[in-house]
Amino acid sequence: MIVAGEERALFNDVNAARAQRGLPALAEDGSLSRFALQVAEQMAQRHYFGHTDPNGITFQDRLRSAGIRYRYAAENMAFDADEQAANQAFLRSPGHYENIMDGHPHRLGVAVVSAGDGEVFYVEEFAD
Repeated sequence: MIVAGEERALFNDVNAARAQRGLPALAEDGSLSRFALQVAEQMAQRHYFGHTDPNGITFQDRLRSAGIRYRYAAENMAFDADEQAANQAFLRSPGHYENIMDGHPHRLGVAVVSAGDGEVFYVEEFAD
């Protein structure tokens, strides 16, 4: 189940963090959000968590398969209790923080999917 209010909060929190560092806001990209949703739903349905699925399909493989054009792309994902906790986890993790603050992407897609039993997947897709 999509958690729409948390999607908007996550998108806004990424841009707020960038603004605090003097970086421009990322544009909302519907194709990246749909891609993020597919990733989150697949993890929820298949009971895994990671940038590579159980069949060995990688983030780059999924981008190509979805036909998403990019010069730069990055992916953040979290499995957390709520949006604030997920956002803080992203900002505290050096790799995730680097993706948020990178100057290359201009587009952002996000998805938040509840898998039930308090399990929520948070996915951020960055591209240029």
